[in-house]
Amino acid sequence: MQGYIDKLVEKKAFGADDELFNNAMLECFEFHVNNCLHYRKFCEKSLPVKTAGDIPPILVTALKHYALLSVPKEEVVLALTSSGTGGQKTRLCLNKRSLENLQKMAENVHAGMGLVNKRQEVNYLCFAYDPKYARDLGTTWSDKNSTSFTKVHEIFYALQWNGKDFFFDREGTIEYLKRYAEEDLPLRILGFPAYIFNALEELKKVHGSLNFGKESYVLSGGGWKGKKGAISKERFRKELSETLGIPEENVRDCYGLAEHGVPYVECSKGNMHIPIYSKVIVRDPLTLKRCKEGEIGLLQLMTPYNLTTPHLSVLTTDYGTVRSDCDCGIETPYIKIKSRAGLKKHVGCAISALDHLKSN
Repeated sequence: MQGYIDKLVEKKAFGADDELFNNAMLECFEFHVNNCLHYRKFCEKSLPVKTAGDIPPILVTALKHYALLSVPKEEVVLALTSSGTGGQKTRLCLNKRSLENLQKMAENVHAGMGLVNKRQEVNYLCFAYDPKYARDLGTTWSDKNSTSFTKVHEIFYALQWNGKDFFFDREGTIEYLKRYAEEDLPLRILGFPAYIFNALEELKKVHGSLNFGKESYVLSGGGWKGKKGAISKERFRKELSETLGIPEENVRDCYGLAEHGVPYVECSKGNMHIPIYSKVIVRDPLTLKRCKEGEIGLLQLMTPYNLTTPHLSVLTTDYGTVRSDCDCGIETPYIKIKSRAGLKKHVGCAISALDHLKSN
């Protein structure tokens, strides 16, 4: 018999079913409270929990210091790491069921944005760590999983391993771009936007522009600050379109963090709509009271898919807002990220990766 969580992750990503989400959250909460002693102690003052909104959030920083698990260790089939500076790490552990839930959600979210076509053959250029050497990094897994949304012709990873450390293979990246342009196939570019932008600047110097056409996409995530400072999304889209011939509406940014797992992908209007698998609450950083729509505060992210680690409600260190005024046709609210991880000690995969860009 299907539980509420199973029913939720089977649904299309964008719609409304608050009752199902609430029941799935309560089902997830009951499981973790009964199977993780430390989580139960954390929640004791909040009991009884009657709605998803009653579930106390865990501060994301705490998850970098305490590993919580609600299943035997031998059931864990994948442990994704978000690595920050100073050695701080969060491990998102997944058993078979939780991993399948995550994969279903990710595919459904991208399908809802028109980004899944299993019959289309595509070349991939991933500005991410080569998964042969970084299998457990959350960003690496996410990018590798994103290549499953189409048929794959070829994949090149721009962050290569030299036996001691990762390095940005700028020359290899330019050569693959030029070669891909000669093939009659769409291109999908994934990964850190600062690296993508850096490669664009180099391509313009040594070759000029290319044309990959209207069926090509860019799916970026994290790391907007490069060698010369922050890059605006508007400039990023414009230069990508001019240099690679990819329509500006096909350049999509993504938001996510290993502690949460649910991807938030921009629509054609540049807004990250909240899928049915999650809820986002904006909280005042001083009082933790719930902010009104449009007000900026700390993002609290909720999702019930993970039955391995009790990350069902997480208070992030990211500032953003929730709005409902997008005219793309998707009716769910969307989030706008204003700033990520305000304190340097909280920074994650994207900022760590940028260290390799600075050294090139």
